[in-house]
Amino acid sequence: MRTNFCIIRLLSSIVGLCLLNAAEAGSALWTYTPLTETTITVASNETATIQYTVTNQSMVPHTLEMTPIPGISQTTTAGHCASSFTLGYHESCTLTLVVTGSALSGNVSGGPKTCEQGNSLQCYQPNLEDLLNITLAPSFNNFAYLAQPSGISVCSVLSNSEFGACTLNTNEIFNIPGDIVLNKAGTRAYVLNTGDDSVINCEVDSVTGQIQTCVKETNPSADFNYGGLNPGGTFLYLSSYDNNLIYICPIMSDGGLGTCSTSNGGGTFDGPNGRIGFNPGGSNAYIPIYNNDSVSICNVDTLTGDFSACSTSSGFGTINSPLGADLNDNGTILYVANDDNSISICTISSVDGTLTACSSSDGNATFDFYGDAINPFASNNSYLYVPNDRNSTVSKCPIIDNTLGTCTVISRQSIDGALSVWLSAG
Repeated sequence: MRTNFCIIRLLSSIVGLCLLNAAEAGSALWTYTPLTETTITVASNETATIQYTVTNQSMVPHTLEMTPIPGISQTTTAGHCASSFTLGYHESCTLTLVVTGSALSGNVSGGPKTCEQGNSLQCYQPNLEDLLNITLAPSFNNFAYLAQPSGISVCSVLSNSEFGACTLNTNEIFNIPGDIVLNKAGTRAYVLNTGDDSVINCEVDSVTGQIQTCVKETNPSADFNYGGLNPGGTFLYLSSYDNNLIYICPIMSDGGLGTCSTSNGGGTFDGPNGRIGFNPGGSNAYIPIYNNDSVSICNVDTLTGDFSACSTSSGFGTINSPLGADLNDNGTILYVANDDNSISICTISSVDGTLTACSSSDGNATFDFYGDAINPFASNNSYLYVPNDRNSTVSKCPIIDNTLGTCTVISRQSIDGALSVWLSAG
């Protein structure tokens, strides 16, 4: 009787094992969960990182190896999957892939694929929507910097004006960055924290575009929101909405800020707000005035940084609670971001810097911002980039005959509620 019982138990175990194997045969024995975007564009002079969590779903251990992909290397240091890694039941590791644009022979579609060591027939790769989808693009020569609550997102700008890979810098010294400005050489950045009204002074690697070695400035100690940098890189300007002032801070030889002075624009500043624009020579400044739907246009002493002879313009009725202003490289067009999700586009007089004509654009309904600053494409005046903090995108708008063409939308995982954008000169 006991013998029969043992036989029954043995048969039950065999049947159960067969059912388990049958179940596993119909599903992936190891799976991939993406930790980063897997559909990216990489320039020929750029690198990017893609990560997956690889998990063994099988009841038995498996030793896995990734099938090589030209131009993509695997990071195998501590904290990452090794070149050959063994996973027990429900164990996982982080598969980290480094994409080197110069080593790619073309676009990559599919993979990564990992196989049982010594068995090239037992292989799995991610689900269709999570496969590698890498587009090789022309090289880039400048960067876009986006200030947002989580930190500073740095994106390469490709030669076709598209954004390449973006990385997010979450330096603990950043406290809800609202704006960022860079000097013309692209070697120094000033991050304006809205969380504690502080200026963060950072060095920038002009080759990689990455922000590094940041310190907090002691000047000024006051409320401010956005700012601007004169073309010569000798003064940092900060808008104080609550105090109806602009702080004018000299930049010392080491990049630090000296003692700041103030200006009320001869009484024209009534709620100055947002990015301050300058003409190429730095002799005229354009300050958005939120409370009276206008822009103050001031002469600037390029030696002292002081404002004088300020006048106001409503942009022929197109300016509505302005949030930021900037000029194209030639100083012929002023762009003003308005609180009604529109951009005023104004022609500037070459004689006295006043506005001669203005139109308005809603970016073919792609604009969705609040409190944004703007900056035109710095190297060829071909595009305007507008950060949309409400839907975490950037509108890219072609500049056509003093107006905007059809805008398209840029979306990246590291762009999250960006409030302002600045482009390096490239």
